[in-house]
Amino acid sequence: MKYILIMIIFLSGCAWSKVDIGWGIASTVATAGDAYSTTQALKNPDNYEGYSLIMSKHPSNSEVYLFMGISQIATLIVAHLVPSWRPWLLGGKTVINTGCWINNERLE
Repeated sequence: MKYILIMIIFLSGCAWSKVDIGWGIASTVATAGDAYSTTQALKNPDNYEGYSLIMSKHPSNSEVYLFMGISQIATLIVAHLVPSWRPWLLGGKTVINTGCWINNERLE
């Protein structure tokens, strides 16, 4: 929850519209949900195998959180630097991470 509040404070100081801020928050929540559900699915290694090109097939919890955190920060930086991409980048990442989150919940 504190990260969402930090996001709101960070994004409110930028030239982002309310819709952009909403997408930024939604993207962050979806990424956090995907990270958490991935770590829960990893508790049963027979049921889960990672598909990331960066992480190993059976990553540790810290590896998952580090990867997801860095990917979200990078997404927000690119969205800030290229405003025309913002809705597509944040919306696309929200959809992808939400889909992964749902899939991981089915694996637990």
